[in-house]
Amino acid sequence: MKQRDPETGARSLLFQIHYPSIADGVQPRHRLMSTFEQNVEKRDDKVQSLLFAAEPYETVAFKIPNQPIDRSPERFFTHWDEAANLFYLQLYFAADKTKQPVNAAQAAAAAAGEEGEGEEGYEIAEGDENETS
Repeated sequence: MKQRDPETGARSLLFQIHYPSIADGVQPRHRLMSTFEQNVEKRDDKVQSLLFAAEPYETVAFKIPNQPIDRSPERFFTHWDEAANLFYLQLYFAADKTKQPVNAAQAAAAAAGEEGEGEEGYEIAEGDENETS
């Protein structure tokens, strides 16, 4: 699932992987790998792979943007739910300081005690409204 931090505008990804037949006592593992480390596909400096492994399953990989990842504990975390056999991993890409959060206008209006326009977290550009005749 793709998400965006409403305060910083940093993009995040949430992975939830179900391992219904995982071996007893095994916890899934993950690893980030650049395309330069593998020999399966053509090298591409725009993406990196996020790999998940757990016995008896084959390793699965997801291509994600090759951008800096915020590895602070509150921005990069995993959780293994042994009862449900679900593995969660959430990561945030480092916030680009040159870009404003999507809801910066609403945040500024809220700080000033005013009501913001539109739905929180969405920008409406001119001409995007669905008009009916």
